[in-house]
Amino acid sequence: MRTLAGDLGVDPMAIYHYMPNKEALLHAVVGRFLDDFELPEPEGGWKDQVEALCRAFRALGHRHRGGFLVYVLNEKWAENEVHINEAFYSVLRAAGFAKTETVFSAQLLMSYTETFTWGELTDWHGSYSPEERRDLEGALSDDRYPVTASLAGAMYNVTIEEEFDFGLKTVIAGLDAQRNGNGSGGAP
Repeated sequence: MRTLAGDLGVDPMAIYHYMPNKEALLHAVVGRFLDDFELPEPEGGWKDQVEALCRAFRALGHRHRGGFLVYVLNEKWAENEVHINEAFYSVLRAAGFAKTETVFSAQLLMSYTETFTWGELTDWHGSYSPEERRDLEGALSDDRYPVTASLAGAMYNVTIEEEFDFGLKTVIAGLDAQRNGNGSGGAP
């Protein structure tokens, strides 16, 4: 709160006029961040719709990097967060997922998207820097890891979009298999 007050050029006590504590301030940041989520038009089948929701959420993270990072760390539910879950739940229920499968599926889709976006925004995902390439090549120089060494070129040349697409399509394909009777079922 003191840092924020300093950045705003106000007395720290002035902030408490608007926010009772740091938790309330961070919750307000999450609310503002989620207010900017634009629900995509429901086009195509359920797979297209959940993919569009995941892509829209990832795009939101890219538009508001700081807000996204606060969102991921904030544990308190925001009302507009329920709005996003409702969108996922509606698509999945309409597709025939059982109640429990709907909840698990939405959590999996959101978790994948949140984790991947977090990795992007914190530079965990993405292209190898020249230094990272040198470090990996050094680690592979003694022939102890022949399979990894054989994949190094592929590791260096994957784009972040290809990586996100592959993971998202894999998650959706797995959910489709669950929905088609290969899963545990659950109450309809």
